[in-house]
Amino acid sequence: MRHGAPTIYSHIRSSMLTSMQLGDLVRLGANGVSQFRVLEVEDAHALIEPTSDAPSGFPFRMRLIDLVTWTDD
Repeated sequence: MRHGAPTIYSHIRSSMLTSMQLGDLVRLGANGVSQFRVLEVEDAHALIEPTSDAPSGFPFRMRLIDLVTWTDD
């Protein structure tokens, strides 16, 4: 493989980064159990906040690549 050549991984990663939108529900990683709402998307990061009313729940930034779309499974 040539250095710098696009790979299937980079294509999938690129589409994940661009598909996140305001209001989307996400989890942290594939095994995350807590639900968060996307408040803002900027470059490769998102500002998210927990959807539950936790006393210590506050908005914070995460890399888009670390966020997974929420599913009820």
